[in-house]
Order: sequence, then C-alpha cells, then structure tokens
Amino acid sequence: MALEVPDIDMGATLVRHGLGIAFLPAFAVARTPGLHVLDVRGTVLRWSMHLGTSSTRRPSSALRALLDLVDLHVIAL
Repeated sequence: MALEVPDIDMGATLVRHGLGIAFLPAFAVARTPGLHVLDVRGTVLRWSMHLGTSSTRRPSSALRALLDLVDLHVIAL
C-alpha cells in the first residue's frame, strides 16, 4: 500500500512510528529523532512531478516565477 502525505514532516513522523519507509530529504531526517539514513546505491531514482494550473485564468507572476524555477532546476529524463 502507498500513502501520500501532506508534508515532509508527516512522512518522517509516520516512518518514526514504524508505519513504513520513505524517501526523505536529509534535512527532514536530521530534525526527526529516531530516524537514520540508508544510502540507496546501484540505481537511478526517478519520479514524476506534476503541476496543475487553471485553464481559464492567465498565470500570475508568482506562477510564472515558479515555472521558471522548475525549468532551471528539474532535469527532464
């Protein structure tokens, strides 16, 4: 079974309570007592990222700035 959590800290808390495993950024592990890091080696991790916007409104300046950041920092595979 897979769960989607509303934020990183909730995922870390669920793992700390023994309710599964998660891929978490190092900062979430560092600030959640009772967790430790296991290195994943010998594979390339890939995931999908989706961004939803209104089809009836023009993008705001904030959305345009976010899209620019995504273009700069996300590598298409």
